Amino acid sequence: MPKVSVIIPVYRVEKYIERCCRSLFEQTLDDMEFLFIDDCTTDNSIIILKKVLEDYPNRYSQVRVLKMKENSGQAAVRNYGIGEVKGEYTIHCDSDDWVDTNMYKQMYDKAIHDNADVVICDFAVSDGVNYFYKKGCYSTNKDVLINDLSSMRVGWSLWNKLLKTRLYDDIILPHNDMGEDMAIIMQIVIKANRFSYVPQMLYYYYSNPNSITRIKDKKHLYKRFLQVYNNSVIVIDVFKRNGLMERYKWPLLVLKLNVKRQAYDILNSKTIKLVWKNIYKDLDSYIWFCKYISIKEKIKYFFYIIK
Repeated sequence: MPKVSVIIPVYRVEKYIERCCRSLFEQTLDDMEFLFIDDCTTDNSIIILKKVLEDYPNRYSQVRVLKMKENSGQAAVRNYGIGEVKGEYTIHCDSDDWVDTNMYKQMYDKAIHDNADVVICDFAVSDGVNYFYKKGCYSTNKDVLINDLSSMRVGWSLWNKLLKTRLYDDIILPHNDMGEDMAIIMQIVIKANRFSYVPQMLYYYYSNPNSITRIKDKKHLYKRFLQVYNNSVIVIDVFKRNGLMERYKWPLLVLKLNVKRQAYDILNSKTIKLVWKNIYKDLDSYIWFCKYISIKEKIKYFFYIIK
C-alpha cells in the first residue's frame, strides 16, 4: 500500500502540466501513487506528462494514467480517482498548480506522528510572478474547524488537505463541479477524529486567467450558484442524518449565507431572484442572531432581499 495517493485531473493544461509533474515526481517521499485522470483533454497535456515522466524512471511504477469515457468535469474526475486510489492517505492536486518538493513527506510524517486523520498545510496563491501567502488552518479543534470551513475562513480546497483514505468510505460523492470540494471536506471532517496542521507554505495555487471560475456571464454564474447550492444540500443532509443540526446550527447558517452570496451579482433577473429568495429561507429569520455573521453582511443580505 502506498503511503500517499495523489489525484490529478488533466484537462487542457499543456502550458502548465510540466511544472506540476516535475514538482510531483521530485517529491522526497518515495512510496507514493500518482493518478492522472485524463478528462478527454483536447490538447497535448498527456503527451507532455509522459515525456516528463521519462526523466523520472524511479516513478514509472507509481504513475497511473487513467482516461474518462467522455469529458465529465472536475467532480466526476475526482470521484473516479477516489475510487481508484490505493494509498493509506489521499490528496488532490490541480494540474496547473505545483507543490513544494517536501510537501507530501512533511504532511505524511505529521499524520503518522500525530495519528491524524486530516493534515492541513498553508499555501500560496500565485499569478506566476507574485505570491500571496494563505493560512490553511486556524485550529485543529473539530468544532472550530467546521465553523471556519462554513464561513470560508478556511478554504474548502482538497489540495492542501491530506486525508486518511478510509474516510472516503460511504460519503456522498457530489456530481456538481462548483463547491464539490466543500461537499467532500465537510463530510470528511464530520467523520474524522484527529486533525493536524503544518504551518508551512507547501502548495502553490495558480490563479489561472483562463479558469472556468473566471467566467462572468449571467448564465454561467447562475449555473455555478445552483451547483454550489446542490452540493450544500448534500452537506446539510449529512448533518441531519448524524443528528448534528442543533450542535452546528450557526456554522450551517453561515454556510447557507455563503451559498446565497454566490448569486449577488445576478439578482437583477426576476427569475433568478425568485429562486434565490426561496432557497434557505430560514436565513431571513435567524441571520440577525448569528454572532458569526458581521453586521455589514447582515445588512447587505437584507439589501438584496428588498431591493
